[in-house]
Amino acid sequence: MKKNYSQEEIDNLIQCEKTITDPPKRVMILESGHYRNNMKLVSSDQSHEFEVFIRVNKDFSENFSIGLIYVPHDGSGSLPLIRCNGCHGEHYNGGQEHFIAYHVHLAKEDNLAEGLNPLKYAEIINDYATYQDALAYFIKRCNILNYQKHFSFLNNPENLKLF
Repeated sequence: MKKNYSQEEIDNLIQCEKTITDPPKRVMILESGHYRNNMKLVSSDQSHEFEVFIRVNKDFSENFSIGLIYVPHDGSGSLPLIRCNGCHGEHYNGGQEHFIAYHVHLAKEDNLAEGLNPLKYAEIINDYATYQDALAYFIKRCNILNYQKHFSFLNNPENLKLF
């Protein structure tokens, strides 16, 4: 049974400190036209578990997706929390203006309560324009502490000064 979450709970799950417990592969796997990788995280207090997926289109590197999924211990079903996307396809926010731009999907309490995709809402973002920049943004936004060993190209502290 799916649980309803308040916006505060959702935001706290995104922002809580996390560490990588099951690291990504050293080299992304090419499958169905996308380079793919995954990893698992746990909150610093060990009370929450998460999965991360990374996808980059083989032919169009600006078409990528990096997402964080909450996996609750109570078996109530996973909850996608945030997804950083590249510039691909059109997106409509509930009939409002559409856009084709780099964007971030964020879980919203209202969408979840209405039985809609929690990540239906998206906002244009100017903090990244490449997969590598988006990964740095994602790591900072999701508060992943031990990324350095697994993403050496981000070891320059300047790469994480995004907000």
